[in-house]
Amino acid sequence: MSMCKRHWFIYGILGVLLAAPGLTGCGETDDVSPSATDADADSDTDSDSDSDTDSDSDTDSDSDSDSDTDSDSDTDSDSDTDSDSDSDTDSDSDTDSDSDTDSDSDTDSDSDTDSDSDSDSDTDSDSDTDGDADTDTDTDSDTDADTDSDSDTDSEETCPGCARLEVPITEAETAQQFNVTLPTATDLTGAVVTFRVMAYIAEGGGIQTYVQNGEATDYANIGYEWVAFEDLGSWTEVTIDVDALAADNEDFDSTAVETIGIQVTAGDTGPWENPTVVYLDSIAVVADDTNIVGPYDFAAGTSPISVGSYNPIEGSTVTHIAEEGVVITENCPGCARLEVPFTEAETAQQFSIFLEEATDFTGAVVTFRVQSYLYSAGGVQTYIANGDANDNENIGYAWNSFSSMTDWTDITIDVDALAAENTNFDPTAVEQLGVQLTAGDTGPWANPTVIYVDAITVVAGAADVVGPYTFDADVDVITLNDYNPIEGSDVTHIAEMK
Repeated sequence: MSMCKRHWFIYGILGVLLAAPGLTGCGETDDVSPSATDADADSDTDSDSDSDTDSDSDTDSDSDSDSDTDSDSDTDSDSDTDSDSDSDTDSDSDTDSDSDTDSDSDTDSDSDTDSDSDSDSDTDSDSDTDGDADTDTDTDSDTDADTDSDSDTDSEETCPGCARLEVPITEAETAQQFNVTLPTATDLTGAVVTFRVMAYIAEGGGIQTYVQNGEATDYANIGYEWVAFEDLGSWTEVTIDVDALAADNEDFDSTAVETIGIQVTAGDTGPWENPTVVYLDSIAVVADDTNIVGPYDFAAGTSPISVGSYNPIEGSTVTHIAEEGVVITENCPGCARLEVPFTEAETAQQFSIFLEEATDFTGAVVTFRVQSYLYSAGGVQTYIANGDANDNENIGYAWNSFSSMTDWTDITIDVDALAAENTNFDPTAVEQLGVQLTAGDTGPWANPTVIYVDAITVVAGAADVVGPYTFDADVDVITLNDYNPIEGSDVTHIAEMK
């Protein structure tokens, strides 16, 4: 074959080969490149997958709903008491939000499924709880019975002639002081102060006793030895040797003690009884076999100890147990009880008797019989006053500190003597007489401060000019004066021993 023919033959074969369909291998590429086929497949797959997921979600939702329904039905009986039923309801609302969230919440729905499986176990526990719920309910009712029994215990407390210190402790590192505020700075050199105490309802804390100076030494103090409640299960004498402890605190002045006290303290950690109750039988302050002050035996009442106002724990009280089985909350039958919540210096609240007409007090002595019940800083001032016609001129207002009135005290106004010092005052035209509770220059204050008024008499010669006001039946005659009042002040009646 010639070279030309050979070339044409080769070219012919190549042409046939190039025209064969099998050699258009790019045809597969052509099939792939219209990616719609795979996209459709993927899309169908995705769609199927979404639909499966939705279906799964529905399935999960159905199973959740079943499980929730079960748990709801389990918790219906406990719905009032079981906050879990609320959280189940929340998880239902999560399920709703999942269905709103659509496919994105498929993952959430998985986590919901996890929580549902938790809820399944909760349901199991709920069903157990139903069994236990009755038990718990019984326990709760037992607790109620215990509470009742506590109140019964209150009525059966066996500490006649005691001060009952009650503190609702709820937080670590908190404390409530109960103070005896002395009438004047007192020399306790050589003294031993003895507190006779017992823990009645107490756990997780302790007491600390102390003696303290006043403002002049920045309230320097000694004592504060820790005695745990668990060590006070029976009557215990806690002592402060003044000279020994004063030697360790050069800032403390043993010749100028103003406060003796006991602090009920939470300590570092609970749990605590709420309320915590500590009995205080007596406080003695003795040097060389002599009582320097006191003794305070609380046989007749809680005076002179009161709730301290330094960082107080709300709800703390001091009450009196007069005899076995009787808790005395107030010890002034037939008294007017004047209450003022002091929070600021130089403030005062008046309690006034307004006479029906201007009355002649010439030659009269007005006597107010009063006693401090809950107090710290501050004092009482008594007065009589004219009316608007004489620009409310007045006499009286002598200062009597709360701490000087721990026993019944008669505060008097000699009308003629004081009228001679204030010629603007008209003793023939008295329209008002009253008691003013005053914060003084500085705190701290008991909050509230409570003062008892047993009687007010106005006598000239041997005759009652007005009154007497004894408050045996009520306190209607004495009212809160609205001149610069202190919010929260009140006057109430103590009808009988409680």
